[in-house]
Amino acid sequence: RSFALLDQQEGVCVEDEEELCRLLSCHADVTTKVVSIFGNTGDGKSHTMNFTFFNGDPIFETSDKQDSCTAGAWAAFDPISRAIVVDTEGMQAVSPNEHSRLRLLLKVLAISDVVIYCSKAERLHQDMFVFLEDASASYCTYFAQEVARAAALCRSESTSSVGPHLIIHHETRNTQPLGEHSHRALVQRFRTDPSGAPSFPVAYSDVDYIGSKHGPKGSDFAPLQAAVRRALDKTSVRVHRAPAVVF
Repeated sequence: RSFALLDQQEGVCVEDEEELCRLLSCHADVTTKVVSIFGNTGDGKSHTMNFTFFNGDPIFETSDKQDSCTAGAWAAFDPISRAIVVDTEGMQAVSPNEHSRLRLLLKVLAISDVVIYCSKAERLHQDMFVFLEDASASYCTYFAQEVARAAALCRSESTSSVGPHLIIHHETRNTQPLGEHSHRALVQRFRTDPSGAPSFPVAYSDVDYIGSKHGPKGSDFAPLQAAVRRALDKTSVRVHRAPAVVF
């Protein structure tokens, strides 16, 4: 089962590195990467993580109720991919402090090597692009130096202060997802950089789009699983590191 990593007040729910390893059920000397998921409440983030990493086992709690079932950030370890998998509280859910929730999500993004943005909508909404841009700016301003410090702890020159690999997972029911020119279509939705040219937010080391149409057999997570594997295998920007470094 998963465990609480951060509460809704941004407090760390794990006492130290030893407790983190115990809750993850992994050895302290294992090297790992962090994969997190973001998106609006009700878009199936927990369900997506369960099927992408755990063969559908209910590692992360899901619910058919109107209320959000994930508060704060919850984590679990996938020994096959050697990934610390983090499920986060949904955006646009009722929250006593929207600013606190945003800070919590940014902290999770800062420690992540791969970020999945989950959208179950007929068309990609502008709030996704705004969040990703704002998160990029905050990362560059507040977190890039900390990531560089973590690279020094890893003693690896291949780890840099560049941010995570972003995967946009977009599932529709009635409309067609973006086609072969998805990158071009996505970049046009972001606000322009100072030069006036459309561009992806600078914090993300790479951007993938995985689009699918919900079929009679349900969601197909195979393309997302393949994209995550490719992102985790890359070591030119981010390397695997011990749970103590993540903590």
